[in-house]
Amino acid sequence: MRCGWVPALLVALVTPVTIAATDPAGDVLRCPSTTGPAGDAPDLLAATGEIVELGTSARFTLRFTEPLAIPDREGTPFRVDVVMRDPAVPAVDAGLYRGVNRVLRYDAVTEAVTTILLLPEAAQSRFLAPSVDGRTLVMQVPGRTLSADEDDEGTSPGLDKLRWGVVVRDEGACDLLGNGRATY
Repeated sequence: MRCGWVPALLVALVTPVTIAATDPAGDVLRCPSTTGPAGDAPDLLAATGEIVELGTSARFTLRFTEPLAIPDREGTPFRVDVVMRDPAVPAVDAGLYRGVNRVLRYDAVTEAVTTILLLPEAAQSRFLAPSVDGRTLVMQVPGRTLSADEDDEGTSPGLDKLRWGVVVRDEGACDLLGNGRATY
């Protein structure tokens, strides 16, 4: 008799589960190659990426210096993009982003959702809105929306190979985690 949960549990136990990065306070600058109003992007302090739910989901927890004003009613609402690079998929350049192929996007609007952009495939899907609690924003999505889901256990074995970064922007102002590229 085969027990399907054992391989999934083993994958979860041997997969790197958490990657965290910090970002200096007060480093919101003009976005590269932008013109127009600067905006007032939230100042990102730290980000954590985790593989959760026995390898079936990816969760990104972002912490900011100030509580997030949601919805953002001043000018254009701020945007949070978790940019990703799946090595099994061709990388593309899109707008401010170089060498990525997946983007988890959140716009600070009234009826927000998490938008998952699959850049090389020219596809997108919408998922549950992120959780926002004061200075913390949590985006969690099924792994099958980001990487191949080809095994019997429902895990997404490609999640541990994803590289990610964060870009927070409001009009022409950006706060980049590191250099804003998918390096974590």
